[in-house]
Amino acid sequence: MGYFCAIEIPDKTVQALDQYDLSCLQDKNIKTQRRSDLHITLSYMGDLSKDTARKLQDTLHDIQIPRFEVETKGGCYFPPGTGYRNHFFCAQNVLMPELADLKSAIDQICTSIGVTSARPEKHYTPHITLARTDHALESETVEHFLTQNQGVTLPSFPVTSFGLFQSLPPRPYIKIEEYMFDKPI
Repeated sequence: MGYFCAIEIPDKTVQALDQYDLSCLQDKNIKTQRRSDLHITLSYMGDLSKDTARKLQDTLHDIQIPRFEVETKGGCYFPPGTGYRNHFFCAQNVLMPELADLKSAIDQICTSIGVTSARPEKHYTPHITLARTDHALESETVEHFLTQNQGVTLPSFPVTSFGLFQSLPPRPYIKIEEYMFDKPI
């Protein structure tokens, strides 16, 4: 359970995600993401008190950046780490300067109200999680996924907003608020 900021994925891009080969993940206790849960995480804050969550929700309105495009190229994998036990198989997004600026602005707001992002900027790899598991995996599964998907390139899509979400497993993520960008691309 926790709060996070993310970019929602448009339907056209969701359909294009079918280009990713997930066949090596079948029959390995690996679950694909629900359509409603596909997103690009910008910052994960974890559990917050109601007051802190409300302050964050209000303060995120201060972010003013122009709209931008997001590119998706190749696949990436994240092994279990501190604070989570899952293996994540993902479509990788290009860390464009505008995306990095948005991540930075969110993290600065978090810091200003005493909230720590679980994934600071220097460790940020934008991605769309396609599948996950908390079961042990063979390295061949990971290598196959990365090899099969290294050449996948999806059409870019415009980013005109981001949202504050809450995770309450096993339910789909709940969007608390959407923050629109006023400036055109």
